[in-house]
Amino acid sequence: MSIKFLFTALSIIILMATLPLPVRASSDARFPADWKQWKLVKSIELPSAETKMPKNMSPLYKETVRRYNWVYLGKSIKLDIYVNPAVMDEYIKGGPYPDGFTAVVAFREANVIFVTEHRNNKAIYGAYDEKGHDITKNHSSFNPKTCAKCHYFYKECRTRYGICSQLPDKPVQQPISK
Repeated sequence: MSIKFLFTALSIIILMATLPLPVRASSDARFPADWKQWKLVKSIELPSAETKMPKNMSPLYKETVRRYNWVYLGKSIKLDIYVNPAVMDEYIKGGPYPDGFTAVVAFREANVIFVTEHRNNKAIYGAYDEKGHDITKNHSSFNPKTCAKCHYFYKECRTRYGICSQLPDKPVQQPISK
């Protein structure tokens, strides 16, 4: 082998090592840029980590508190559920959903936005910050497989095509965007 060939090959390897590699987001669902204009259907306060849960509390709610109250350092945090107006009729009926964006769960104080999208009649999930940056790798509970496991384990979700929330008894006013 010639020195010229080795030098050329080494130069190409060094050049390729310095090029940025494409980064694939870990979320399965895409980020809906217009989610703040969607219909707010429910707002709840997740209790702090020190709160003793009543025995008659739904297992799904207990799991949600257990799994996600850390996002605000164990303090209570508001959770807002928004539904894409294009699928509001399906949401009210409990599904099935067409392909596309379905719902968003926003922990706005913690800058965590969970997205549910449907593809081929199946819910898929993603985790983002409010600017749309994928945060799935920040914590294991943001992994779409973790979301799917829980969403399809609890009856409240399983019978609603991977969507857990029910409509509230009273309508919720649309909040002013921050």
